[in-house]
Parts: sequence; C-alpha cells; structure tokens
Amino acid sequence: MTTDERLDLILSRLDKIDDKIDEIDERIDKLDARMDRLEDRMDKLDNKVDGLKYQVELNTLTVENTVNKAIKVLGEGYQMNAERFDKLDIEAVKNKADIALSLSQLTNERMDRLIDNLNKTA
Repeated sequence: MTTDERLDLILSRLDKIDDKIDEIDERIDKLDARMDRLEDRMDKLDNKVDGLKYQVELNTLTVENTVNKAIKVLGEGYQMNAERFDKLDIEAVKNKADIALSLSQLTNERMDRLIDNLNKTA
C-alpha cells in the first residue's frame, strides 16, 4: 500500500468518524431538547403540587375551624343541659306525672259512667 492510499484510507476513516460524531451530536441535541421539555413539565407539576398543598392546608384549616366550633357548641349544649337537669327535682316530676296519670284515669272513669248513663236513658 502506498502512502497516498494510506492517507486516503485514513481520511476515509476520519470522514466516518466525523459522520459518527455528527450523529452523536444530533442525538445529544435531541436529548437536550427532551430534557428541556421534561424540566418544563416538572416545573408545571411542581406548581400544581404547590397549589394542591395550599388547597389541602386551606381545607384542613376550614375543617378544623368548623369541627372545633361544632365541638365547642356541643360542649356548651351539654353543659347547659347538665345544669338544667341538675336543677330538676326528680321527685316533683314523678309526683306531677303520677297526678297527671291519676287525673286521666279519673277522667276516663267519668266518661265511661257518663256514656253508660246516656245509653241507659236512650
């Protein structure tokens, strides 16, 4: 092989290497573009996650405030009822219930007698 042939062979190989390097450069450029798009998508997702975190915190505060108010109202109602029950005289309530029962029984007896008298006269 002559020197010219060797030089041609070397130049040919260098051209192939240059072509391969160009291909690699193109692939790297495509990868860079994809990475940029992925970074943009990640930024958008980060923003969405931040927005969701804010909404969750806001909803949590709203629920906590609502629940705390409800618990407070229930506690106050329980305390008021406890105070009212403490003031009740259970024996007096029983006596009044007994009196009401006796009155209703007496009224029923009188009504039965009245109906009997009406039926006899009719």
